[in-house]
Amino acid sequence: MYTKTMFLAALAAGMSFSANASTIGFTSGSYSVDGLGDEKKTGFDKFSITGITSGSVTGVDNSNPQTATIGTMSFEAAWNCLICTPDPTGSATINFTFGSSTQQLILPFHLNLSPSPGMDTLNLLASEPIFFDLGNRQTLEVTTSAVSLTSGVGGGVGAADLTASFAIVGAGGAPTPNPEPATALLLLTGAAGIAMYRLKR
Repeated sequence: MYTKTMFLAALAAGMSFSANASTIGFTSGSYSVDGLGDEKKTGFDKFSITGITSGSVTGVDNSNPQTATIGTMSFEAAWNCLICTPDPTGSATINFTFGSSTQQLILPFHLNLSPSPGMDTLNLLASEPIFFDLGNRQTLEVTTSAVSLTSGVGGGVGAADLTASFAIVGAGGAPTPNPEPATALLLLTGAAGIAMYRLKR
């Protein structure tokens, strides 16, 4: 006899696949530039971003954005200017890949040059968000965070992680994966249980 308890167990098993659906895998590209604010032809200041070939972030849904490191940054300064004005500006562009889709994150920055040797500061602004279609009327939104990098006294290397915020916007919560065959069988079992339970009533 197919009882109510059996029906509920089958239904729960059929729906359990969605519990770990909020893991986001990604890769990010690299960027480098030399000669920022260089009046003396020294090749400095230097700024670079090293991307991640296999990154992931978990627990992302509509009400629970998450932050993850998507690269590491390096800023190396030296005494490269005499007048040291105006402060240079620019933007770093890196590729960001989710699934089979690649978009570009554009990170504006401005450099505060100092007349003191090597005491420059690079200010990286937050990027404009990029979006990836998850299906089911859901979209993954990715935005990098602002950060400042200062070189050491007399020159040196400043380093920091490049972090990004991951959020899912739109209907539903975490992205729903395509069920594997075993999961599909459980779903069918749960559906059959619903039908049998209704017939018994």
